[in-house]
Formats: sequence, structure tokens, C-alpha cells
Amino acid sequence: MAYALYADSTQQAFLGLYGMLLSLVLFILYRISSWSAFCPLCRGPVLGGSGAQRNRRSKRSLGSHRLRVARDILLTNSFVCPYCNERTLCKTKERYRTNQP
Repeated sequence: MAYALYADSTQQAFLGLYGMLLSLVLFILYRISSWSAFCPLCRGPVLGGSGAQRNRRSKRSLGSHRLRVARDILLTNSFVCPYCNERTLCKTKERYRTNQP
């Protein structure tokens, strides 16, 4: 973006602006999804920070507890909670259905 402003290139400036807007939208989607992801055992937010102390035996992936949880969910459909250090399967709740013909 700074180079585009320096070189007076409007096309590169728009590409930089689109990249910044895309990053902002992805960050907002991440924050919304992280507020709704909880461990069913200890109710700790597994993708968002809570300020609570993590279990001393919980492991990290590339230095991040959140990255380990996200990787495990995507690859194995289960995760190890960094707060209670228990393995949990990812299940969706069934919705209440009315009898429809």
C-alpha cells in the first residue's frame, strides 16, 4: 500500500485496499466463530482467549494452543482442550424438528 502511494499506482493501491478489507472481514468472522466454540466439559473457549490458566500438560502447535485445536478439529474431528486437557469429539447438536409431511 505504501509503495502504491509512493509510485502513484492506483491499481496497486486498490489491490492493497482490497487485501486490507479481506483481512478485516476474515478477522471479524474468526472472532464470531471463536465466541461460539467451547469445550463441553469445562466450558472454556477453545479458540478464543479467556485469560484462564491453561493446563500444564497441554501441548502447543507452532507455539499456539489455538492453532493446535484448529488443526485437530480439521484433521481428526476431535480436539484436546487446552484448559482441562481432555479429548473431545466435535459433534453438532440436533435441531428440534416438528412433524412435517
